[in-house]
Amino acid sequence: GRIADRGAEAVSSKEWMRISFDLLDLLKAHKKAIRRATVNTFGYIVKAIGPQDVLVTLLNNLKVQERQNRVCTTVAIAIVAETCGPFTVLPALMNEYRVPEMNVQNGVLKSMSFMFEYIADLGRDYVYAVIPVLEDALMDRDRVHRQQACFAVKHLA
Repeated sequence: GRIADRGAEAVSSKEWMRISFDLLDLLKAHKKAIRRATVNTFGYIVKAIGPQDVLVTLLNNLKVQERQNRVCTTVAIAIVAETCGPFTVLPALMNEYRVPEMNVQNGVLKSMSFMFEYIADLGRDYVYAVIPVLEDALMDRDRVHRQQACFAVKHLA
């Protein structure tokens, strides 16, 4: 994380992508401090090489079965949004919500919730953009969908 923060230009973007793939394995660590440092490192890498490639990697990681891994991924996506701006992340999140897989949709809703929690007042600029997704989630039969949508609305308000 420190290298990405202070000496990002010394490493090529291809190498940063390799490192970000390796960091996905660290999200499975038993120690919370390691997972937290890993998530923060994604923010530094995004500052170094831009959000698009890292965001694709993180969105693909929402499809895994391990809950802990998915939760850490949603926090990393929110940190990417905080670092580079929500406008870089929201289109990809909204597109990913269309995938008809519960884990992915819940991950997207959780990412939105964390993102609106992190960006606070900046969230008001994106209310009208996310209403269709939140409306769909609030009308879903799944209790977790409705709960995550409520948390997102809470942090948005």
